[in-house]
Amino acid sequence: MGHYFEIRNPVTVSNRFDLKAQMAQKILRDDIEEIPDVNTWAKKLGISTRWLSKIMKEEYGASPKKLLRMRRYESIRDCIDRDLEMTGFCIAIESGLKDEHALYKFLSTHYNTGLKKLRREIWAEKLGEEAAIYLPNTDIE
Repeated sequence: MGHYFEIRNPVTVSNRFDLKAQMAQKILRDDIEEIPDVNTWAKKLGISTRWLSKIMKEEYGASPKKLLRMRRYESIRDCIDRDLEMTGFCIAIESGLKDEHALYKFLSTHYNTGLKKLRREIWAEKLGEEAAIYLPNTDIE
């Protein structure tokens, strides 16, 4: 008497590839504060950094490092947009950076800006260019 095996559609490499890409994107979007670097991101997915790199380059056309950097910047902008007076330390922690110093270094190194300048930019976007002229020159960093 033989065994009965149900034949299912096997998960192909491209399906697993797509699934990992979706999982990587979800982790990056939802858990940015827990991802300080690409190595941690790959570990959260249970894959090597080489495979993460291959997935991200194929699916999104950029390296994981660049995607992480872009997402972190987006997170910083979101924090400021939610609360214009949020401290640099809180922004850093919510964006996955260890402290204010790391935040300032990140902004100056990768985006050639500072926190004060970025705040004023976001204020100008929110309030309009004319209103931004009248904003107080705040010392909030």
